[in-house]
Amino acid sequence: MACRMRSSVTQGTTLPSQTPSRFDEGPTPTEPPFNLDAERAVLGACMHKADVIDAVRPVLGDDAFYRPAHETIWRALLTQHREDKPTDPIVLTELLQQQGDLQRVGGPTYVFQLADAPYGTGSAEHHAEIVRAKADLRRLMTSAVRTLQRAQEPGADPEAIRSEVEAEVRAERERALASGQGRLSRFATNGWSFVKESGADTEPCGAPERRPSGPPARA
Repeated sequence: MACRMRSSVTQGTTLPSQTPSRFDEGPTPTEPPFNLDAERAVLGACMHKADVIDAVRPVLGDDAFYRPAHETIWRALLTQHREDKPTDPIVLTELLQQQGDLQRVGGPTYVFQLADAPYGTGSAEHHAEIVRAKADLRRLMTSAVRTLQRAQEPGADPEAIRSEVEAEVRAERERALASGQGRLSRFATNGWSFVKESGADTEPCGAPERRPSGPPARA
């Protein structure tokens, strides 16, 4: 009996179709890096709180989302936020319908699923950093493949290829630095806004009158 049970477990059966599959959506060894859970978390947070868009935008930069549907939804969120309109899933679904993109991104069901993602808005920047890091790795992989292809061409020039690689690495470094400076600038701006709103940049009320030091002037 034990042998038969062990045999059946070894042969195994597939998991039922209703089993959640989000843990199986990571990249395979032949796929570029991505994290769909992080992408969903960022989009869902932006739907719940429009101010999150200002926080994650400098982190994400351009073309950060791996899934095309997520990139389309992100651009719709930017459009709504730019026009100072709501970013909730109801309004967003209507905009995607008007643009002809709703079914392409998975329909209203998927948009509302993103909004129901079990993550708070407080972690959105951390999730955005994960999305950005995966996008950077994909860019580096693309660059590496392009370099390999150039090196295999007949009559390839090592110096020319080396110069191209150095230029690409330099551009990638500058892009990463620009993204980091954008985050620092936002923190500095928000910090100073808090100081001004709290009145900490002015002399507090009830402060003792300042008197000049030294001996009194003679009449």
